[in-house]
Amino acid sequence: MHELKLIQDLLSAALKAANGKVIKIVRIKVGEHCHAAPDNVEFLFKTAAHNTPAAEAKIEIAVIPGEDLILDSIQI
Repeated sequence: MHELKLIQDLLSAALKAANGKVIKIVRIKVGEHCHAAPDNVEFLFKTAAHNTPAAEAKIEIAVIPGEDLILDSIQI
């Protein structure tokens, strides 16, 4: 589950940036040639975020050129 590890890393970065506050929106950029499909990214993020301050966050995904998976921003 390589994708899950990538998503867990994104979640960790989002939680660190939120500094314990509830996260309302998470914006993620997914490269069109990334091994993680946008639908999987959202599902895995929601699963990984269960019981965290990001559990109820809206996930906004933008598909971009390339292979990257990027935490673009969060809104608290």
